[in-house]
Amino acid sequence: GTSAPFLALLSLSIVLAAVAILGLIFYCARRKPRSRGEDLMTLDLDLNLKANNVNIELPVNSKQTKRSKKKEVDQLPLFSFSSVSTATNKFSDANKLGEGGFGPVYKGVLKKGDEIAVKRLPGRSGQGLREMKNEASVIAKVQHKNLVRLLGCCIDKDEKILIYEYMPNKSLDFFLF
Repeated sequence: GTSAPFLALLSLSIVLAAVAILGLIFYCARRKPRSRGEDLMTLDLDLNLKANNVNIELPVNSKQTKRSKKKEVDQLPLFSFSSVSTATNKFSDANKLGEGGFGPVYKGVLKKGDEIAVKRLPGRSGQGLREMKNEASVIAKVQHKNLVRLLGCCIDKDEKILIYEYMPNKSLDFFLF
């Protein structure tokens, strides 16, 4: 037969090999989702509709929010589609200011008398909620006195709309070129 020291050495080798393999599998499994999660976190910006106070939450910095586990959030008011439609006279061509990468832009006047610029994503467009979330998040992050402010948005069925403060006069490209 086989000697006791040989069986002990064989058993110890099998146990150590199994522990090493399990450790490697565990390490690879833990490492892979973490790197994917960080990549997705920067691409997939949270946009949560709150039913009670009708707000959309936009993380100020998604990586910082994930790491610090703080909720540093800007809140973006939601406008009803009927109020936006009324403000723009049912998206009248007379109120159309131009066409951007996101869609047509209309001038509108809210019931309080505030002038707004309304950027409307066409329903048949290939762009969707993700593009709207990205644009809203970027604009919310770069608030500056020399930039137009994002006042809110409207999401209703296929309608995706961003509402900005209205700036009279000509567009920026007129002054730059």
